[in-house]
Amino acid sequence: LSLQKNRKGLYDDAISILNSALSVANDSKLLGIIYFYLFTNYSQSNESELAYSYLNKALEQFKLDNNFIGVTECVCHFGIYFSRKKEYQLAESYFNESIKLAKILKKENIIGISYYNLSWCKLCKKEYDDVYPIAKKAMQYIDDGNLYFNIAFAYYKLHKSKELISVYIENGRDRISKENILYNEFNYIEYALDHSQEETISYLYTMIHKIERKANQDDCFLLLTELLDLLEELHRTEEVVMIQKILLEL
Repeated sequence: LSLQKNRKGLYDDAISILNSALSVANDSKLLGIIYFYLFTNYSQSNESELAYSYLNKALEQFKLDNNFIGVTECVCHFGIYFSRKKEYQLAESYFNESIKLAKILKKENIIGISYYNLSWCKLCKKEYDDVYPIAKKAMQYIDDGNLYFNIAFAYYKLHKSKELISVYIENGRDRISKENILYNEFNYIEYALDHSQEETISYLYTMIHKIERKANQDDCFLLLTELLDLLEELHRTEEVVMIQKILLEL
């Protein structure tokens, strides 16, 4: 029942049902699952600190139950948690651990997701040379437009050829809908390849304003960081200070 509510986006209803289940649960293996789904629903309702308190409980319960798949999923989600807190070094250690565990368990989806998030950490740390080899490993396990974006953006920042970057833009856009925010981000790279820095800054301001209500924190961070880089290069000091303040509040 809680899963049905979750699929409809009724996260508060799902949480209420799960809390009711928690109060009567007498099976230790069920406890870990309830904790994990409480984490999922609190995450989707933007209660991140409360969500991760339940992820901690789920991890400890899965360890007690020798539920190694559950442990591996929790480790991967801790990586995502610390990535969103911009603690990339710590996030990477969790992703490397989840990859190691998932390979033992032959859980290809978790391996792929962990490699994808690892490549995202490299992108956010501006370690662009490391993005492609890690994203390529993820592609062995999952087929996701985000992976193509990571590579396209890294290659754009590394000043690779337009033809090479365009291959990843087109392949990535083919894997997502036009309603996906990522579609706009692919369009941004394509625009930036053919326009001046001043024109690109104007385009980026318009784009951020257009998508800010729908964008998640990761999207906003990347786009604002890109805007900051361009403003710094053109010595637009007042705008640099403004964007720095916005980034600190994310």
